Amino acid sequence: MKFSFSNLRYQILIPFSALLIMLAGVMVWRIWSEQLRFLEAEIESKGDAVARALAKGTHSLILLGDADALEEKLKEVLEFEADVTAAVIYGVDGKVLALSVPNHVAGLFANRPKFKNYTDDFRDYQLRYRTVLDYLDEPLGIVGILIDKKRLATVTHNTVKNLAISTMAILALVGFVFTFFISRIRMLGETLESRVEDRTRELTENQKELSLARDAAMRSSELKSQFLANMSHEIRTPINGVIGINALLLERELDEKTRELANTVDRSAQALLGVINDILDFSKIEAGKLEFDLLEFKFKEVLSGVLDLLSMEAYRKNVELICRIDRRIPSLLMGDSGRVRQVLLNIASNAVKFSKGESVDIQVSMPDQPQSGIVRLKFEIRDTGVGIPKKFQERLFSAFDQADGSITREFGGTGLGLAISKSLAEKMGGELSFRENEPKGSIFEFQLNLGNVELRPMEPSHFESIYQRILLVDDHAGALEWAETVFRESIQVVLSAKSGGKAVKMAMEQEEGGEPFDLILIDMHLGEEQGRFVKASLREGLEAFVPIGAMCFIAEASVCIDKHGFDFTLNKPVKREEVESLLRSKIVVSLPKKPIEKKEITPHKPVEEGAAQTENDSEEVHLRVLLVEDNETNQIVTQGQLNFPGVHVEMVSSGKEALELLKSYNPHIILMDCQLPVLDGYETSRRIRKSGLNARDAVIVALTAHAMKEERIKCIKAGMDDHLSKPITKAILRDKVKEWTLDLDMDRIKELNSYDEDGSMSRSLMEGLLGSLPFLIEKMKKQIEKKDWDALEEETHSLRGTAKNLGCCRIGSLAASIELRLQHKLTGEIGNFCDRFQSLEGQLRLRWEKYKQNGG
Repeated sequence: MKFSFSNLRYQILIPFSALLIMLAGVMVWRIWSEQLRFLEAEIESKGDAVARALAKGTHSLILLGDADALEEKLKEVLEFEADVTAAVIYGVDGKVLALSVPNHVAGLFANRPKFKNYTDDFRDYQLRYRTVLDYLDEPLGIVGILIDKKRLATVTHNTVKNLAISTMAILALVGFVFTFFISRIRMLGETLESRVEDRTRELTENQKELSLARDAAMRSSELKSQFLANMSHEIRTPINGVIGINALLLERELDEKTRELANTVDRSAQALLGVINDILDFSKIEAGKLEFDLLEFKFKEVLSGVLDLLSMEAYRKNVELICRIDRRIPSLLMGDSGRVRQVLLNIASNAVKFSKGESVDIQVSMPDQPQSGIVRLKFEIRDTGVGIPKKFQERLFSAFDQADGSITREFGGTGLGLAISKSLAEKMGGELSFRENEPKGSIFEFQLNLGNVELRPMEPSHFESIYQRILLVDDHAGALEWAETVFRESIQVVLSAKSGGKAVKMAMEQEEGGEPFDLILIDMHLGEEQGRFVKASLREGLEAFVPIGAMCFIAEASVCIDKHGFDFTLNKPVKREEVESLLRSKIVVSLPKKPIEKKEITPHKPVEEGAAQTENDSEEVHLRVLLVEDNETNQIVTQGQLNFPGVHVEMVSSGKEALELLKSYNPHIILMDCQLPVLDGYETSRRIRKSGLNARDAVIVALTAHAMKEERIKCIKAGMDDHLSKPITKAILRDKVKEWTLDLDMDRIKELNSYDEDGSMSRSLMEGLLGSLPFLIEKMKKQIEKKDWDALEEETHSLRGTAKNLGCCRIGSLAASIELRLQHKLTGEIGNFCDRFQSLEGQLRLRWEKYKQNGG
């Protein structure tokens, strides 16, 4: 194998071998040093012992002066001590008394010794002298011996050599073993490397397959989303026609049978639309594309809309519907009102659907005071229906799951409602839970976190009621308790009865006692007695006229007045704002057959065209509308929805026709369908914005059957100002037109005036806005020049909220459109909006001056 330091074998072997050699060298050096010290100590010890013994053995011989004996003594020493090479004895006068010194070392004895114990060291020898003392420790002479180091050095050297050989042998053995294991490691490494290469190759292939699968899945998801969007468009387009045409039909004078058939068509179309919306919402949740539109909304209006829808089904099933609302809840909140409505409607409609002649009790409370701009609302929906079997409770919130999935099931549905509601509640900072309602039925509870826009609670404004004594008659304890609570907030004496007989008795007793009731309200469905019979009994028994009203569902209001002779109606469930409206009014003995609708405000022509907005609709004011729509049914529907005084609608069927017409026609608002032949709505809008036509700055509102969030962004990118998703109701369309064409919403001004006696608050707020607008517009221009988009977004957000709160519709809508563009980084055409702001600011100022001149 070619040497390579990158090879694992050599990376381990070379450093390890170097380490072994270093260890061996250190070991040998250490042993060698120890042996040298041992040799020196051995020579020292032996020399001292021999010199001491010789000195002691020659003591008497020196005294006797026996030279022969001394010579003999020296020979004995040299004979028995192999390492002693020479010896000599000197007298006290320094004269040699005996001598045994070979010639080759005679030179070492050339110096005369000193009379003391000392040692001379040479390379191969050591010369030691020791003084011979008498019994009185007086020196008699000195002996000297020469010790040969070579033999001891040879022994030490051999020992070290043998140790080195042994060490090298051990190192060789270790090296062999190490090499063997290294070889094994190399073999294992090669095997491992081969396997790693195989696994890497497999992993790469798997990653490629996963990448392809991921791309296929993403493509499939995109196709699925596209399919759902297309499906939504294809289904919503005809549904829009069905619902729209049917709504126009219901506005006409119809006989009872025809009206019932038309209502059935509307319910069926709305049910189909609900199924489509459920499927789209679930697909968005699965894809993680569910988004929320955080806007200010009036909570009581959302709640009232839900209750109106529920009351129709509750009336059909004879279910008592109650809604208790915490009066501390602020009237204006921030959030996605559509999603709030969807969750509440999903849960509450299920409760009504599964109840059989019982009751559904909705409670909306605010457990804690608002903190850090957050209002946490708690919704609790109790029903006394069939309940949910325990075996289905664990999978209650699973998608497509139903308690009864058989084809013979009594209740329909897709099985998506609860799953969607749970996801929506969690995304709005809450949770959805379920528990049983003893002795029967269910309780669903969820919480939502919403933004707190204003601190004013949702409670009736203070007023002087013209009624002070009221009798409420209802056999349902919960409904009666709530009605009493609401009425007692405004008047002093509220009495109640749970049966017709008791009510008649109480009314007659009060009249006899000189304290008759000012108003009597009777539940239309008062058990077996029925409200109409109790009303007849009261009319017979009471001498004075007392207005008697029916507490009933919206659907039966006209019947209660026209057929059963009630003087007025109060819709169920009882709502604070409707009670307040009733208590403000004088005796009403006849009400419209249909429920009172919210007043619609007719959009007016912008001031720059020479027509000022008026306080009422008596003055004819023209609003020019261009409808770009290729579907004949939708043309009929939209024209019918905009059919009110002062509005002129021009209609074309393609984008090309629209561009041609705009050369001579200058509309205030363009309603643009997105899917058009030849030139679609997106491209048409882009060309309008880039053209030099007078209509370049006209408001463009997209009309599309696509319900996906991406569609709205696509419309904004194309230069449109707003977006409406089909099907579009008459109220929604008119509200949108009002938002973009009404300078000042007088209903909002009147609402603000109701908060104080002289209307000073609305005047102060409006004057403040008008005073700050010129500076604000200049500030926005500088932010656009500096491309400080974050600051501009904060500025437009603040302006939107202020303008909407004061009823400045057009300015508020334009600010909202800019804010939306900035949120999605669409800054290309932002500069053009400042010019539009300046124009709207002048129109608003003129409209406000006109209002003040008229006594506002």
